[in-house]
Amino acid sequence: MRHPAVYLLLGPVYIFLLKHRLPIGMPLSWKKEWISILWNDVALAAVVVLMWQTIGLTPFIKIQAPVFVVSTIAGIWLFHVQHQFDTTSWKRDERWDHVDMSMKGSSYLDLPQPLRWSTANIGLHHIYYLCSAIPNYRLLQCQREVKEIPPVRRLTLWQSFRCARLAVWDEKTGRLLKFSEMRKR
Repeated sequence: MRHPAVYLLLGPVYIFLLKHRLPIGMPLSWKKEWISILWNDVALAAVVVLMWQTIGLTPFIKIQAPVFVVSTIAGIWLFHVQHQFDTTSWKRDERWDHVDMSMKGSSYLDLPQPLRWSTANIGLHHIYYLCSAIPNYRLLQCQREVKEIPPVRRLTLWQSFRCARLAVWDEKTGRLLKFSEMRKR
């Protein structure tokens, strides 16, 4: 599961075509959530049928498949890299602290301006964790103006690609390791 080929190629299919489409594993008491998921599925099916009837199934798939593949891989990557970097921190139970984990357990993915806009400032994930009530269009302003926000690990887009190989959490050293580092141990 931790190999980039698995979470970037199989992960999007599982997450976006299965997990978020079928309320499997959700308690039956969550009726509101079940209904929401199922109505969303009905709406998606209606769009597919409408497109099928309008432009045909083959042209629809030729257009939609590449959009789905690129957008879901990018989405999985952007969320993944926010927590999978060389100096990340993972804690359990009583050692877990909200502010500490917001700052040390997530990165600041410093994206170029067009990507900041198109991803709704997802790179400022650490601020979102501090306070999810801050709207995405205010996250950058918050980072600039609120001096009390502790420093956080900054990653550029290019630096984030090096994080793909970090896959195994070492409890003893408290850091992520590459598979090759684990094999050496």
